[in-house]
Amino acid sequence: MNPADRSLIITPAEARCGVTDTSIPFSIECFSCDAGTEIDSAEQAIAKGWTNIQPDNGAAWNYLGDCPDCLKDEAMSCSQLELFPQ
Repeated sequence: MNPADRSLIITPAEARCGVTDTSIPFSIECFSCDAGTEIDSAEQAIAKGWTNIQPDNGAAWNYLGDCPDCLKDEAMSCSQLELFPQ
């Protein structure tokens, strides 16, 4: 495939994340922390456990989502609240 034709193909993972133009490099940042610089594609983000991925016109990214570490931290916080209600 001609690399120039890549912008015409949107993978299923990209479609789930709202990617509409693959000529723009995929970049993502977490809603809660600065994770995401190591992620190169929607497929990689999904495979690593990112969720709630949404298009965003940020300063250094074009998608926002919840990274696996923050999701884990949130789950731990919720379980602690259940064990020790205030």
